[in-house]
Amino acid sequence: MRSVAPILNHLNALGFPEDRALACLGIERTALRALDTRVDYQSVERLWQAAIDTTGDPALPLRAARLVEAAEIGLLAYIAAASRDGRSAFETARELVPLMTTLADISLDAGEECSIVRYCWNPSLEISLPTREYAVGTIVQATRSVGSRSWCPEAALFAYPPPAHADEYERILELPVHFEASHDAVVFAASMPDELNPASDPALVQALERHAQELLAKLPLGDDLQSCVRHRIALLLPSGASAEAVAEALGMSTRNLRRRLEADHTSYKHILDEVRCELARQYLAQERRGVEEVAIAIGFSDGSALHKAFRRWTGESPAEFARTLPGSDERS
Repeated sequence: MRSVAPILNHLNALGFPEDRALACLGIERTALRALDTRVDYQSVERLWQAAIDTTGDPALPLRAARLVEAAEIGLLAYIAAASRDGRSAFETARELVPLMTTLADISLDAGEECSIVRYCWNPSLEISLPTREYAVGTIVQATRSVGSRSWCPEAALFAYPPPAHADEYERILELPVHFEASHDAVVFAASMPDELNPASDPALVQALERHAQELLAKLPLGDDLQSCVRHRIALLLPSGASAEAVAEALGMSTRNLRRRLEADHTSYKHILDEVRCELARQYLAQERRGVEEVAIAIGFSDGSALHKAFRRWTGESPAEFARTLPGSDERS
């Protein structure tokens, strides 16, 4: 609700009444006070489409983003405004993105010519153009209002072809816009990460971060992340599927991945064991692979390591499991 409530205010100001917006979301006005409540992504998608259809303005999400104020972003903006430099502001913002949305994480690519903040969208969801417009526009607007002058954006990137209203992008965002990029992103000066913030306040940042961690600990996060982690582990198993590699593939820090899984009452090791066990049983039962081959396929060094893990998972050895399969011959 932290991210949805401002959208309702912006749409109301742009001609789409709040009562109609609430009807699209299927919630009561009193629900707006429950900031930790998650609104179904599909409901927000319906809201954007209804607002665009009603106003006849396909660029409505971009206009709504330009109405974003620091107070609406809350802790992210306040901590960024008091951070030591651009890099620390970004790292803190990255950790706190779950307070606003579970649709994406963000990453920072600091190069010699420019620095780029990219959106890393949840790969299990089809993210609509309005949502992507609003997300990029929000970073553009928010970074103009906090921090030092070098934090101001220099360009916006979108990873899709120019839409019919492409001419509106630069006029509304007031900066160069490029389509068909590798990511939805915002470009900053190369000096942005290391630029010192004259308004930094370490004591304030520390106090706000404590409060933010308390909020994160209470946040319901759902199962989408677990599905993404399972998928990435399965892809990376032959090379070991470390938590660091999976976190990087999902566009987040290892610390953030572990914290979000802990809030979801699970752990990376638990999911890794589940995926390995499921695949080991599948390879042994359906594909009749040998133990050594299965061990390598799911990231173990040898059959002995798989033997120990398989017994821990199932209470029997791979050979004992294989003997119970119809028409199977014992393999080792």
